[in-house]
Amino acid sequence: LMADHKEKFDKERVDENITRWKLVINHRKVRETEDVCTKLIEKSNNLRIKAKEEGQEIELEVKGPIRMPTKKLGIMTRKAPCGNGTETWDRYEMRIHKRVFYITCSQTSLKSITSLTLPPGLIIEATNNDYDEEDEE
Repeated sequence: LMADHKEKFDKERVDENITRWKLVINHRKVRETEDVCTKLIEKSNNLRIKAKEEGQEIELEVKGPIRMPTKKLGIMTRKAPCGNGTETWDRYEMRIHKRVFYITCSQTSLKSITSLTLPPGLIIEATNNDYDEEDEE
């Protein structure tokens, strides 16, 4: 009975669709962005090693992190609330750092890779990239 269940489970794993996912990571702090990137790579490597130990060959390919240009948002405002006095200005700048990953794997593998504790303010967007390639061709 247990062997039948295990065979059924193995067949389900083989039948899963392998798709190409695009992960985009946005955050204001570079160190936290890079920490999440290293955690993603470590989790994908651990998943691959765990599958080999179980005797299964898992299709998992990770490309990235691709560092996109930093977006700089700036505001320049007057210090004085009224128009009198010397013209003094405050400059504020917010930098948004972006990293892109391309991961080819099944949806369950993607869920296990992206199950992380994220710092506040960090955004991960996951999109299925197979449809984009079909539209271009």
